[in-house]
Amino acid sequence: MKKEIIVLLFSYLGIILGFFNTVYKAKVFSTEELGLVTIFFSIILILSHCANAGVPHILLKFSSSFKERKNKNGFLVFFAIVSILTNLIVITIFYLARKIVYSYYQNPLVEENFYYILLLTFTTSTLMIYDTMCRVTHKEVVGDFFSNFLIKLLHFFLLVFLFFYHTSVSIYFLIYFIFMLLCIVSLIIILLKKGDLSNPNLKDIRKNNVIKYFKYGFFLFVGFFAGTLVFQIDRLMIGSMIGLEEAGIYGISVQLCMLLSIIPQAFSKVQMPQISLFLNEGNLPKLKQLYTNNLEAQLYIGLFIYTVFIFFVDKVLLLIGKDFTNGKITFYLVFTGVLFNLLSGMSGEIAALSEYYKFDFYSKVILAIQIIALNYILIPYFGVEGAALGTLINYIIYSLIKISFIYKKFGILPYKLSNLLYINAITPIVVILAMLNYMIDLSIYTIPFIGFLLFIFYDLILLYFGKKDMVFTLKFYELFKKRFYT
Repeated sequence: MKKEIIVLLFSYLGIILGFFNTVYKAKVFSTEELGLVTIFFSIILILSHCANAGVPHILLKFSSSFKERKNKNGFLVFFAIVSILTNLIVITIFYLARKIVYSYYQNPLVEENFYYILLLTFTTSTLMIYDTMCRVTHKEVVGDFFSNFLIKLLHFFLLVFLFFYHTSVSIYFLIYFIFMLLCIVSLIIILLKKGDLSNPNLKDIRKNNVIKYFKYGFFLFVGFFAGTLVFQIDRLMIGSMIGLEEAGIYGISVQLCMLLSIIPQAFSKVQMPQISLFLNEGNLPKLKQLYTNNLEAQLYIGLFIYTVFIFFVDKVLLLIGKDFTNGKITFYLVFTGVLFNLLSGMSGEIAALSEYYKFDFYSKVILAIQIIALNYILIPYFGVEGAALGTLINYIIYSLIKISFIYKKFGILPYKLSNLLYINAITPIVVILAMLNYMIDLSIYTIPFIGFLLFIFYDLILLYFGKKDMVFTLKFYELFKKRFYT
């Protein structure tokens, strides 16, 4: 419980920092530079998953099967070496294909900063690997601190620095690369000091097991690559079909929406090793309990954040800049899609870690084809709103497919009747926000304070309904009391 609260706290801080980073990014860069940053990070994310070659999924799936520490260390070190090799292969191939990228975007900024894609692909994929190693060695808090909080905090300081000392976008990429490199080195040192990478027994990595690992990893790699492509391709296509400026405006709206996705990612980091363990043991009751509890926790936080952002998005976009106020419809569409994805719980993780892992592969490949087709149809007619509509449709279909598949194979659903209490609890918040919006012209700077007060009120309503096990403020108070008064 303590671990989950700390990870959740980092998630909240990550959401706050992510918001300020999005705002400052729009203040620091021109819309063209912002489009470049948006496209580059989409490419980097896609390449990073290619470079990982399914290794994070292999670590999550099979690390629990090792009982002796030296054998587990050997398993981790072996795949750390594999990830370096796959990184070099992917980076080399993309370097050789650089002229295709230049001709696709036909913008001098892309050519000038191309090499930062290679550097940041290496650091992003490597950070993913060592973050996963922290998770499988029960150091989820450490991994989450670096990947979900510290990187965002350093990013914030970098953007503030650039805000006051106007420099080129190249300096931004360079300093961000250095920050990521420092985080990777820190994680490696922590894992070595804790004995998780020392004295590895590589002899236990047998040929038959390696084939099994890579067979599993291949399907998850292709599936995850297709999934990443699904949720990044719209930015790449907008940059090519409409222009970097439109890609920048779209990217800001989507980044605001992705703040909601931090919640399922945080829970996933803590609970994926548990899912793997319950699946290996065949413990369906425990799996079902984890499935329903996770959805309840995501619903608790997600509904509140969704409600607050929906009411105040106009002011947020205006704060970012007048050029971005046209992104309101884009925000509504994508944000609703992210909420649908959140409401599917950990169905995707269960499928990926089970014997039915090929489902992840087939479903995401089909979705990738679907979203590309939708973008080619919708973007020419509706512009960035067309891409957002395609994303919403994609999220809804994928969420329904995941939930239906898990129900068919395991006979479990993430929902229970008590979930309706969260809708009851959020209703007064909606009424209050509607009244405030109608009666008072609120300043953007008062919104965090109002949000904090409303969250406490939201918690009190849930406490009244008997949801003691879910109320964050009560958990935080109990943890604080235990830490300082016992």
